[in-house]
Amino acid sequence: PTFTADGNRSVGFRSSAVYDSKLPFWNSSLRAVASASFRHEQNYLDTYAFALTQQEIARRGITGAAATFANNVVNPIHYLRDGNSDEQLRLKIVEGVEGFYRSGSQTRFDQTLGSGSLTLLNAFFGGRLHTSAGINRDYFRQNRNRATNTSAATGETQVLDLQNRVIASPGGYDVPYEPFNRTYATNQTYGGVYRVLPWLALGGGYFESSLFTDSVSFELSGRPRLPRTGEGKEFSLRFSPFDDRLNATLTRFWSTSENNSLGLSAAAQTELNALLPADSQLKGTGDYRDQRTEGWELEIQANPSRQWTVRASYSMNRVRFGRFFPLVRPYLAQAEAAAKARGLDPDVATTITQQLIDDTEGAVSVVRRETANLTTRYSFTRGPLQGFALGTSTRYAMGKPRAALSSGGVVVLPARRTSSYILVNPFASYRRKLFGYAWTAQLNVNNVLGLNSDQGNSYTWPRKTEPRQYVTTVSTNF
Repeated sequence: PTFTADGNRSVGFRSSAVYDSKLPFWNSSLRAVASASFRHEQNYLDTYAFALTQQEIARRGITGAAATFANNVVNPIHYLRDGNSDEQLRLKIVEGVEGFYRSGSQTRFDQTLGSGSLTLLNAFFGGRLHTSAGINRDYFRQNRNRATNTSAATGETQVLDLQNRVIASPGGYDVPYEPFNRTYATNQTYGGVYRVLPWLALGGGYFESSLFTDSVSFELSGRPRLPRTGEGKEFSLRFSPFDDRLNATLTRFWSTSENNSLGLSAAAQTELNALLPADSQLKGTGDYRDQRTEGWELEIQANPSRQWTVRASYSMNRVRFGRFFPLVRPYLAQAEAAAKARGLDPDVATTITQQLIDDTEGAVSVVRRETANLTTRYSFTRGPLQGFALGTSTRYAMGKPRAALSSGGVVVLPARRTSSYILVNPFASYRRKLFGYAWTAQLNVNNVLGLNSDQGNSYTWPRKTEPRQYVTTVSTNF
């Protein structure tokens, strides 16, 4: 058994101001939106494992390294003949004999995220052309508890204060923090839509973003990890014929996700540090890679009649990783120079690192993904079926690549792609007015065909599609 205790408390503020004005040219208007936000939060995470208590370990005469908690874990056994009641299945702790001890993550964060933005929304030529331009500035401050250590006597994880003294009862948030991360990021976005004809419009945009998350990991240099950043651009055609009874958007997009985590192996770190001077050695194994995506999206919304609505979408994209190990390459060049200065063959002295880079780059392949959705509903508005509505939602997804599984260097299960699948989810509803209120009863049947498909990315981590489900809902408006 394991036990996790965690918590989060936060306070935040958001404010915005909007200014509208007519412009003196081209029948134009301007809207300026300024906004700011601030959030301060604290959170903690404690994990525990289950073992004999130190008193019980000592009573049994166990000493030395064998007396640690990890060498005396308890695995309760439940027999089927005892039934499956809550009382029989609950964890029964023998006081003084067994209990939970701190093991693994014991993290505390005190952090602030501040953001300010300005967006300009313009309309020109009587609304025929709409444009937007925005800029935002983000600040992320992260303090964290000092790195934990492990008790040599018990093997228990210990939380420390800023003087490296063990805190006997860390509690939830009541732990001293030390500065860890200070990061600024600036992002810009630009976009526009031009209506060429009453039923045809052209659109385009450029976007940037940043993502800040809790992290206790470091780069190779010992600095906190950079936030994940991204940029993308898209162009679209928008159709709205038949008095807007049909709306369709075709989009072509490109995006790049930067600073995705990529780890250097411990063997490569050891190899480079053996050649680098003491003040230039690698202090971690964290590096980065980028992910580039390009694709198409098509979305259609139609009303063939007042009672019949249809929404369909299709998406196809290709994903490729790139810019591998940007941080380690200067260290590699420095290590090669140091090896050459010592009279060593630089290629031989850095074989492990170069092989890791070559293998990672050589394993690059383009991953194609496809999804499609179709949702349709027909509502009866007259006759004996008035108030009834029938519909279905159908989703298609192309199978995903699954890596080969090896044992002892021998491939025992080959690389393959999971099967593509289609999920069909029909629904029916009935709407009626009772006691002066509008009531709706609805039945959804998810995965009505009972599809059982394994979509896990790995042979050892299967992920089956959700089984058939019946969901009933009754709602009212008042």
